[in-house]
Amino acid sequence: MQAEVGSKVRIHGLRYKPERNGECGACVAWDVDLDAWEVELHNGLLAVVKSVNLEVLANVGEGGEQVDSDGQEDRLSPSSDWAVELFGEELKTREGLKKTRLVIADKRAILVYFCDKWCQPLTALTDSYINYPGSDIEVVFVYSDDHTSPGDFDEFCADMPWAIFVGNGIALHRIMQRFEVTFSPFVPVLRATDGVVACRNGKNDIESRADFETL
Repeated sequence: MQAEVGSKVRIHGLRYKPERNGECGACVAWDVDLDAWEVELHNGLLAVVKSVNLEVLANVGEGGEQVDSDGQEDRLSPSSDWAVELFGEELKTREGLKKTRLVIADKRAILVYFCDKWCQPLTALTDSYINYPGSDIEVVFVYSDDHTSPGDFDEFCADMPWAIFVGNGIALHRIMQRFEVTFSPFVPVLRATDGVVACRNGKNDIESRADFETL
């Protein structure tokens, strides 16, 4: 399958930068001079990669199915693209890494929970919005301390009941800028259909156990 602009791809077979192998991203432009694709990785970085080192991950089949390279099919709305752009291709769940578009499938709202070890956790969120099968609200946790010591992230997130953002420092800076996060806890509430901000910071509503019926 040939890559084209917008194709979701996985890097493989690199010898000069083997640490890039296995990373996923999207083809954004063809570099004629280098005879290679410019690939935006899920962590926000840009890589220039030859076609021979790219595996196209998905294609749209008849009826709108997305067919992954391993042959799996799942009917997913194109509206999930906003979440991939925001959180990256994958989120960490209690079952391991999972595709972002699968995590948010069939949800009504996404609560983006910014918190770190220096702030008081939002206990009302834990009481009211634990992710469970059948829930129409998904919480995505973002560890907001960008000056972490080794092991801080893993220790803080060890028993996390929510999907976890796993982007690097650049991606963290970008998502915090996106929501103008200057303190935590901070909980933007997004419409799951298109990622539009329904409530810039839902912290007080969560603490009062208010639901977001207008989403």
